[in-house]
Amino acid sequence: TFVSISEILGRDFIRTARAKGLRPGAVFWRHALRNAGVSILTAVVVSLRFALGSLPVAEVFFEWPGVGLAMLNGIYSREIRVVAALALSLGMTFLLINLMVDLLYRLIDPRLRTEGSRGGA
Repeated sequence: TFVSISEILGRDFIRTARAKGLRPGAVFWRHALRNAGVSILTAVVVSLRFALGSLPVAEVFFEWPGVGLAMLNGIYSREIRVVAALALSLGMTFLLINLMVDLLYRLIDPRLRTEGSRGGA
């Protein structure tokens, strides 16, 4: 986010990189953005989770065919297997998103890498 990038741009290692003569673009892309990557990724993923969580509500409200409307129809007609399958698939989707984000955190932030690992996870 803007706040985290502006905070990082004021740190000592950014001033050192500028003093060494690195171009402003290189300082931003190689140093500042890499260190702000975790907070940027977190903001994007929180928005994505909110959008995916709100999608069934929008489907029901606007009567769009989709998972939310299918789940509501399954609840009304008491089809437990349909409701359970849809709830399980939505839950697995959120779990996979969380797993991918955790792996991306390790790739983006070098401080989160374990001793002896080279490429991340």
